[in-house]
Amino acid sequence: TETQLMRDTFGIPPRKMVPASFFCEVPEVNTNESTTPGFEPRIGFTTIGTFHHPPNVDSAGWLAHEVWPLIRERLPEATMRVYGSYPTPAIHALHSP
Repeated sequence: TETQLMRDTFGIPPRKMVPASFFCEVPEVNTNESTTPGFEPRIGFTTIGTFHHPPNVDSAGWLAHEVWPLIRERLPEATMRVYGSYPTPAIHALHSP
C-alpha cells in the first residue's frame, strides 16, 4: 500500500500519514493497513494541486496528452480525477467525461 511504501522506502513515520477521507469508503479514516486494499483491485487515479502554480497546469496537460493515453492502453477501464483550485481555461478544456 502507499502507507507501506512511504514508511519502508522513504522513512516517513506512520504518525505523519493519514489517508484523505474522500478516498475512504467509510466515514472513519482507516489506518489499519491489513484492511487497506492493495494496488490490484484499484482502477482510478487522482491528482490534487492548485492551478495558481503554473507547473501544475503544465503537468496536468502532460498527464492528459502524454501519460494518460499510455495508461488507458493497458487499463481501459481506469479513471482519472484531477482536483485543484483556480483551474485555468486550459484545465477546463481537458475535461472529457
